[in-house]
Amino acid sequence: FTDETMSLYASHSPKFSLTGSFASSLNLAECQQQEVEEGRARRNIKKRLQQSPQIDERTPLRPLPQDETTATPSSTINATLLITILVVTLGSSLQFGYATGVMNNAEAYMMEYYHQQGKEYTLIGWGTTVSSYGIGGLLGSVIGPKIIGRYCGRRATLLFNNSFVLIGNFFIAFAPEWWYQAIGRIFCGIVAGVAT
Repeated sequence: FTDETMSLYASHSPKFSLTGSFASSLNLAECQQQEVEEGRARRNIKKRLQQSPQIDERTPLRPLPQDETTATPSSTINATLLITILVVTLGSSLQFGYATGVMNNAEAYMMEYYHQQGKEYTLIGWGTTVSSYGIGGLLGSVIGPKIIGRYCGRRATLLFNNSFVLIGNFFIAFAPEWWYQAIGRIFCGIVAGVAT
């Protein structure tokens, strides 16, 4: 061992001391043994790496054997799967499709209702009301995962999202002016953006 090696061992090993000839020779022997073991371990790793097959793009890959874990699932649909599909379809996609298209059928009735009340409801107002759903969807897709999802978690976000449905539908149902409906549609759009 050189002085450099001994100072390296002294700095890394709390047991190593040069206070006595017996102690220093004992610790020196331990250090030599440790170095031999480390060299042996390095040689074993190098040998294993040399023995392992090298895989590159020209190496043909064997298919994995089929067993129960890799076999294809059966084609039967059980009741749990059917109920899950039904709930997911009715719980998410249906309400957004409904909220998008519901305004088409109600146009004539809503315009007539506001005209009977003596309030003006023009096609520009109607177009603003209908398109505000898309604005809410944009806002919801931005604030949903970035702001609400970061602080609440996914489950709490979806539960909190229901409050926007209630607020939006309240604005739409009890709208004294057309722009209240537009605000309600923005809230409903936020729900769609957050949930998707």
